[in-house]
Amino acid sequence: MLAKTNFRITFLLLSLLGVFACEQSREIGFGLVPRDEVGVFFTDTLSIETSTVLGKVNTTNASFLLSGRYQDPDLGNIKAQSYFQLVPDTLLLNRFVETNELTYDSLVMVLSFTYLYGNTEASQTFALHELTQDLDTDTEYTNQSSVSYNPTPAYTFTVTGEQLRERPVRRIKISDVLGTQLFEDAKNNVTRANYLNTHKGYALVSQSNPSDDVFVIGMNTNGLSSNMLLYYTEATSPAITPRALGFFISTGARFNQISSDRSGTVLDSKLATLYDEVSISETDSISFIQSGVGIQSKISFPTLQNLGNQGNIAINRAELVLRVSPGSTDEFDEPAGIILYESNETNQVLQTIINEENIDLIVQQEGTNPFGFSAPLVLRYNERSEEYRADITTHLQLIYTGLKVNKSLLISPTDFSTRINRLILNAKKSSPFSIKLRVFYTVFN
Repeated sequence: MLAKTNFRITFLLLSLLGVFACEQSREIGFGLVPRDEVGVFFTDTLSIETSTVLGKVNTTNASFLLSGRYQDPDLGNIKAQSYFQLVPDTLLLNRFVETNELTYDSLVMVLSFTYLYGNTEASQTFALHELTQDLDTDTEYTNQSSVSYNPTPAYTFTVTGEQLRERPVRRIKISDVLGTQLFEDAKNNVTRANYLNTHKGYALVSQSNPSDDVFVIGMNTNGLSSNMLLYYTEATSPAITPRALGFFISTGARFNQISSDRSGTVLDSKLATLYDEVSISETDSISFIQSGVGIQSKISFPTLQNLGNQGNIAINRAELVLRVSPGSTDEFDEPAGIILYESNETNQVLQTIINEENIDLIVQQEGTNPFGFSAPLVLRYNERSEEYRADITTHLQLIYTGLKVNKSLLISPTDFSTRINRLILNAKKSSPFSIKLRVFYTVFN
């Protein structure tokens, strides 16, 4: 057994050398069998065990803040709302001359919505509620977190998705009572801590009903896109000079709360708690992926070791082909990209600690360090073939030789915490269009 293991490791090293040195040879693609190489074999019949998993979604400091609701015929009723602070760099008013008079003008919130998902022709009312509970920059918030807010809206606006598409920036005039208070705080140079104790932030909440077929919006939190501006003037002879003090979402604590009611769908109550798993045998031979709510597809290769029955082998190339369920991306956009997390037996993403920071283990691009972290393999959707393809040669070889002891992969969107895009994979084993693992390998006897 030891001799066989050493042999495998030897050929792994040879294979890795080939991967790093022969990048150009892979340009022929996986569709051509290298018939002139003696001892090279091909298979696409290795078993792929597939399931759907409910994973953890860390939405702390999300780059997009989501709000709204949409009805998905396969994944149920998805609802999102967001919580955020508006934090100034410093509560200090600028002026050319210290003795010049400053006068309050107005307070405006600027919100930039650059993401839409669902029935964008529908109309929906959104409300801003003042928070009554502190947000904490040291707290990890997930899609299941919440903080309390005043049930009475401070501000509302009604809009269709198409209107937001045409004019994504909304300017909301904020109460002059609040504006004057902030102006006086800034004149007195109140500390940021005291400011946040009084002005805790806002929740952006949809006022739609559970049965409404509407849409979800995503607010860009970039400081130049979404903020609150306090306008004032400085009296400078012979005129006045307009000025503004900015309060930024990007520098404050924020997170998305995203829930899903899957009643009546094929998943129904099967994913009740975190890290639950349901086999494709219970979901009509399909598996699911959805950003925001935490749905991931899990795959493993239980018959991979059977290749060794032919003798000692080295994997030359391995391609994972993920085919979507026909028509499932016609109305609902797929994720911008997907990645492959390494997973343990309890369906959690594996991590390692680097400089006291937890780092997720993600399958790396071919030609890079397979034990590294800086070059994650990102899969892009091919609309023509309705599939994703991934070169996982080195990773599969590491599994085969036992240098990667965790054999499962979680298929997850790259925008897991900031979108709700979904994907349905065809995992029917008898179908020629199901998920496939295509392997070229050499046998050494």
